[in-house]
Amino acid sequence: MSGFFKIVLTFLFAAILFWIILVNRGPVAFSLDPLWNADHLPMATIIFAAVVFGFLWGALVVWLNGAKVRSQCRQQKKEIQKLEEQTGVSL
Repeated sequence: MSGFFKIVLTFLFAAILFWIILVNRGPVAFSLDPLWNADHLPMATIIFAAVVFGFLWGALVVWLNGAKVRSQCRQQKKEIQKLEEQTGVSL
């Protein structure tokens, strides 16, 4: 049941994002001052870029936070293989 809710929430988020992008197509002044001078970009581009950047940043944070767990899992797998070889029993 939770998989269904994930699909529904993802669809709703995508639909709302698509609607916001369609409504905000006008150009706005955008500047990253020390790096990039003011330029006119469509608001939809800025919104989409912000969503993509947020997704990638969040994915990086989750991946880095899971490094310790992945390391422990690899160590446990090696230990299981070592014990299986010693006992001759395979799980």
